[in-house]
Amino acid sequence: MSRDEIDVMAGRVLIELGDPASAAPLLTSAIDGYDAEHAREVALYQTWLAESYARAGELDAARGVIERARSTTAAVNSARLIRRVEEIERLVS
Repeated sequence: MSRDEIDVMAGRVLIELGDPASAAPLLTSAIDGYDAEHAREVALYQTWLAESYARAGELDAARGVIERARSTTAAVNSARLIRRVEEIERLVS
């Protein structure tokens, strides 16, 4: 696993443990480490970043991130990603 993948997993765990504010910096750093070639992964990781913001009460930030993930989803054929984006959109609406 790369450092970015480890940070994504750590961010996901922090969200599940109820510490979404600590997850956001890890997820942001990991997302920034990926290039456009990994659009599906970036969009999926953005959903977790949006979830971390939402669970920390930062709904505007969450909506901005999930909108970026949604726009990427349009170019990527992934049922898992579509379901995940919809799940987070319900969380922030």
